Amino acid sequence: VQMHSIGVIGAGNMGSSLILGLAQQSWSSIVVADPNLEKIKQLQEKYPQIKMGDAKNAAQQDILILAIKPQIADEVFI
Repeated sequence: VQMHSIGVIGAGNMGSSLILGLAQQSWSSIVVADPNLEKIKQLQEKYPQIKMGDAKNAAQQDILILAIKPQIADEVFI
């Protein structure tokens, strides 16, 4: 089975849950973008395959997950 890279924009409650679930499934590369860098660092402590990136880095992965609130979508898509 070929594993693809995943980008996740948003590491809040929903995003973190998705990221941890994906990391437990042995995805080799998960690029996470979130303004709260401390949140990403906490995720990286549990799973080293989680990489910190910006929205552009996350969007360049094979699969992109948007885990953001609708009211900040305009800010993210700029």
